[in-house]
Amino acid sequence: MNLKILDLLICEEKVYEASIITDTVRHFSPISDLACKDVLWSEIVLDASEISFIKPRRIVFNRVAFNENSTYEFDYSHFFRTLYNCHLFLELTSIKENKKVKKIPYGPIIPTDHEYSLLVQYLDEQYPTLLDRYPDFISYAIYEVKQKHEELVALVRNTSKFAH
Repeated sequence: MNLKILDLLICEEKVYEASIITDTVRHFSPISDLACKDVLWSEIVLDASEISFIKPRRIVFNRVAFNENSTYEFDYSHFFRTLYNCHLFLELTSIKENKKVKKIPYGPIIPTDHEYSLLVQYLDEQYPTLLDRYPDFISYAIYEVKQKHEELVALVRNTSKFAH
């Protein structure tokens, strides 16, 4: 399997295809337009086993802030959010009677409608066969993330009801 990672940064009215520099710290190459801005980072994993056929494997969204040097250093904060929600799920599913859970799950990071439109437009222009073959892969990924979040919130609510 030949995987390609597509790092897209969406800010205001533009989508930037970023390159990752891998050394001791994982970070993006500087992009001067993004200095001191918060952006949506869309990481798309594509299976590019066949040259004429690419298939989306996964898409993840994160919010990142660029510094005054137009760089963002990979800080693992989004992993903390994910681990927090996983730990909360494990705690709730193995809960003992009368134990109150006062934690609230982190909400999912998803694009705004405008960011979604920019992303779809960019992919349609740069990778036209991707959206031709998989037109709903982005919206389905967003739907799945929202569903998982709603399930975790419902689990928190149900556990809180039984703990009273």
